[in-house]
Amino acid sequence: MRLNKQFKKQLQQVVQQINPDFLIALSYFYADFICSIPCHAVKIVESHEPRAYTLSTQAYNLKLSLIKWGYMNLFRIIYLRRVECFADIIVTLTKGDAKLWQRANRIEITPNFTTINVIGHSSVHEKRVIAVGRLEWQKGFDRLIRAWIIVNKMHPDWQLSIFGSGSMEIELRYLIQQEKLHNANIFPFTKDISKEYLNSSIYALSSHYEGLPLVLIEAIQHGLPCVAFECPFGASDVIVDNQCGFIVDEGDIDTFAQRLCQLIESEELRKRFSNNALERSKSYDVKKVMAMWDSLFRELSIRI
Repeated sequence: MRLNKQFKKQLQQVVQQINPDFLIALSYFYADFICSIPCHAVKIVESHEPRAYTLSTQAYNLKLSLIKWGYMNLFRIIYLRRVECFADIIVTLTKGDAKLWQRANRIEITPNFTTINVIGHSSVHEKRVIAVGRLEWQKGFDRLIRAWIIVNKMHPDWQLSIFGSGSMEIELRYLIQQEKLHNANIFPFTKDISKEYLNSSIYALSSHYEGLPLVLIEAIQHGLPCVAFECPFGASDVIVDNQCGFIVDEGDIDTFAQRLCQLIESEELRKRFSNNALERSKSYDVKKVMAMWDSLFRELSIRI
């Protein structure tokens, strides 16, 4: 508590000392306080995860007593309302999240971009499905493995490669071992992930929720067809259903497996989706996204 007060005091002193024109905060980190600091700056809050999961116990799959849950939920409601009241603009990554911030003073939608070094495009010939991310509940890799149980029965010659690390690694490895999935493997994060995308033919996103899944953007930049749950939010912002991938109803593991099989069984479909994916990836070019930010700051600077 003492450190918290000290942090706020020092932050307010710094802001008032430098007197910035723009003050930018992340929605999940002291955004209510930062936007309430008296100064002439335009207050901008970036929502990098769905509002529904910001400071939510559900986001971390926590099991709490009713009293603790009630206290945290009340704190969260007050926090988010203060953010909406104090922020001049809330910038979201997706259209879905923008709808949840409709009580804000102003909303802008600006996606992320990736800085990954793309060394080429997949030929979609390799018999491998790839997934990348932290091995945590949010990413839903247990759901992907359960879908792979179905896929494996029809296509045992294909491989599932998951790249990541996290607290669920032992649990996920046990599930793979228990189901005798000899064609499913977990690998540690690698700095050469572009090479792994190139050596794959399909990307699978099994997340429970996302802000805007950068891995999907990376995947389409490498020309990978994608299969993704329609989780909140971002999958359908990146992937146009039945054009560069498939969007599956949230939690529908059977259909997820069927869509993977559909791509596995048709190289022609993979190639068509791959070409569309490369075209779609142009929407997330760094210059295009930064031009959106530049336009916003130029507009706001007139008000200062």
